[in-house]
Amino acid sequence: MLRGNLGTATLYDAATLLEALASNGKPFPPDVQNANRLVVPAGESPARGWFLCRLADIQQLDKFDVNLPQNLHLEYADDSGKVIDSLDLYNLVVTKEPINCTPGYLPRDTNSVYLVEVSDQRWLLDNPGFSHAIYDKQYNVRAPAYVGAKSTDTTTNQDPARYYYNTLNAAKLNKDTPPYPTPWTWSDMVKDLWNLIALLIGAFPGLPAHVPGDTLLPEGFVFQGISAWKAVNMVLARLGCMVKCDLTQLAGKQYTIVRVGDPDVDATATINTAITAGRKIHDGEFWPVVQGRLPANVRVLYHTLQQAGMERTVPNDKTQWQAGNKAKTDTPGDDTTGSVYAVDQPSPLTGSATNIFHPIWDDLPAIYAWDKDAKDVNNNPTPQWKLTNKADLENRSKVRTADYYRLQASIGGTRLWLQFSGLVKIAAGSTLKGVAWVGNARGVYTEVVCHPFLALKVEGNGAWGTVDTLEDSSRLHAPNFRPTWPVYPEKVQILKLVHGTPNADGTYDAQVMYSDGNGGYTPGGVIQKVWAKCLNTATNFADGTLVEARLMDWWEEPTS
Repeated sequence: MLRGNLGTATLYDAATLLEALASNGKPFPPDVQNANRLVVPAGESPARGWFLCRLADIQQLDKFDVNLPQNLHLEYADDSGKVIDSLDLYNLVVTKEPINCTPGYLPRDTNSVYLVEVSDQRWLLDNPGFSHAIYDKQYNVRAPAYVGAKSTDTTTNQDPARYYYNTLNAAKLNKDTPPYPTPWTWSDMVKDLWNLIALLIGAFPGLPAHVPGDTLLPEGFVFQGISAWKAVNMVLARLGCMVKCDLTQLAGKQYTIVRVGDPDVDATATINTAITAGRKIHDGEFWPVVQGRLPANVRVLYHTLQQAGMERTVPNDKTQWQAGNKAKTDTPGDDTTGSVYAVDQPSPLTGSATNIFHPIWDDLPAIYAWDKDAKDVNNNPTPQWKLTNKADLENRSKVRTADYYRLQASIGGTRLWLQFSGLVKIAAGSTLKGVAWVGNARGVYTEVVCHPFLALKVEGNGAWGTVDTLEDSSRLHAPNFRPTWPVYPEKVQILKLVHGTPNADGTYDAQVMYSDGNGGYTPGGVIQKVWAKCLNTATNFADGTLVEARLMDWWEEPTS
């Protein structure tokens, strides 16, 4: 039988109570059939537990306060009372008002048996009633109309001058003079989000050493007015990781980060020891399936970003962002310079469903620059948009594909359903998605499960269910990099026209002028080709003329 204590309250035997309730015919709470049970998934969703206690114990608020964290002590004893297994779990939260399962004629009868529902600290971060919200967190958001190239970091993805400064990591400065904030790394971004909730779940434990799978940085993550806990789990899902919850550890050490599918030496050894000891009482023995479960290909998609990041305001030709130079077929290729770019990668498995392409959106943009010197096969000038970060996109696609199949088909994604007699001390993590300890009419047993979906949750009946927000995490959509129109606010700006007559394509060679603070203007940066709608009717000016204009678009390629 199962016995123990929730805080200082002694647990009441679930089988005894259910038998009594069945015999007297009185109504009872449906959830009482879940007692006594604690179900602990890894990942986003909190644990759920249902335990029976007498009101006399619950009323002792000096010892058992439903508004304070409670520890749970469980024992598995044989018929003689000898303890075979014991288990201690810490820092549980009472999630709802305990309900009387045996109401009598006397109100608040101290002998009444109450059902107490508990969870872990994740409940306080996000539950059906409330969550801890982020106000405004933004990471490495590109300023699409800004040329950048002011940093000594020369790679496109790591140049801080290409991002809005207030979305960079101000805590770390680069080696420029004056120093600029540096772009966020994956680890620093997760740590920054984690720190919002660290008081409840402990200090940031760090990412696994081999995460992420490439050296490219995160881009365009914007979290405004959403659950901080969901934001953490969204980013971890993007990295193929999840939160491991081990309630056998003390508060502050219960939550770590693991990569799904990585070996878990402790969990494997614990399961093997239990099997060797003859404690296995159930095994789902799933037969593997590939074709009906896994596609033969993955299609990694990226939002395109033309250097200026801006669609022109008049032409509707192939230079446009939304559907400009659309591919001739539905197969990705370099001729697609519209709103999306994709790279196909094959499955590493045999037997996958052929001609199926699973979509995975990535945060990295496909960046196109205007190549004014491009020529065709006959050496004729053919200015065109040119993809500048193809190698990065190819490498990222391989990483995302490897993550996808690792999540679905490795030891961390293989279906598993085992039950062992007694109380086995084990935690869900990189190879297990959930653990449950149960003591009811069937006896006392430990259940461990695994599943191809990234994370599981506990349903109201104590059964396992998939987490909707993370079940399809491989399709996490990157932010829409198309900026609002126009890039600059609709207000007058001062342009210095280096050449007073427009170019053949209608652009002017100009510099944006900034106030010098003394009523004058100073040129801003390099000379740019700009599309400008002049506020007067003139179209030709003397070189160096200052004009009032509304800036509509930038071209990346400087003329000097």
